[in-house]
Amino acid sequence: MKAKDYFSLALRIIGFLTLAHGLRDLVDFALMLLNYTSTHSSFGYYLILGLLYSVVGIYLLRGAPLIVRFAYPTTETGESENDPGI
Repeated sequence: MKAKDYFSLALRIIGFLTLAHGLRDLVDFALMLLNYTSTHSSFGYYLILGLLYSVVGIYLLRGAPLIVRFAYPTTETGESENDPGI
């Protein structure tokens, strides 16, 4: 595996954790709507954070091609400039 592949794998792992955090916030939001939990935060806080974390997590799980291309730009030959080809 090349450095670019390891970077992509790390992004996917971070994406999974981010998605899990977002889903937990959405579950908290649903529980607040059903009056199962009491908290000092508003409903909108959990809804907005849950949706934001979920969208970012899904993007990272999909491989985050824009971030990978920014970190490892390709040359005209199709090889990454920063990757020594380990």
